[in-house]
Amino acid sequence: MKKLLVVLAILAFSGIAFGAGIPMVVDPANSPEVWTQDVYTATNLVVGQAVVWDFANATTPAGYRNRIPRVTLSATVNDIRIAGVCLNSAVTAGNVAVIAIRGPVYVRTSMSGLPTTASNCVGNATGITTNDTQGSCGAYTAANNSGILGWAVTTTDNTVANGGYGTTAGRDSTMTVIYVQPGLN
Repeated sequence: MKKLLVVLAILAFSGIAFGAGIPMVVDPANSPEVWTQDVYTATNLVVGQAVVWDFANATTPAGYRNRIPRVTLSATVNDIRIAGVCLNSAVTAGNVAVIAIRGPVYVRTSMSGLPTTASNCVGNATGITTNDTQGSCGAYTAANNSGILGWAVTTTDNTVANGGYGTTAGRDSTMTVIYVQPGLN
């Protein structure tokens, strides 16, 4: 009987929840619940950048890498392949990164592309203006075959004192809070 209980305990704690980084215990009064996923990155990433799935085009069974969790930055606005937001301070190409796949996190947003009101949809916004950097986010514009990263919790930027960039002239991004919840249109 003791062995059966040990086996059941092991099985209970070895589920898929550990693979996806879904918190087992949450303290909603003191910290946000953020679901994460470890991914392989095909490009250099920094915290707050929106990433998209980067599945290789493979025509043979040997092309297995078209099914691994691999991400990159996109040059397409509201890319349908939207995956989440990078949580690492800096990751070089060819390494493992942690991305937020659900929950409230800081993201890099283009200064020109901030949603005008909270609760509006947010997508990856590369290309809204010439100052935007790849991986920045902005107001989502509905289109067929497009991806939504989440929705805006706030429309004001995070101050420099709080780890953001403020609205300093010449900056190409600010840090704002969005609720990450990738979806498709």
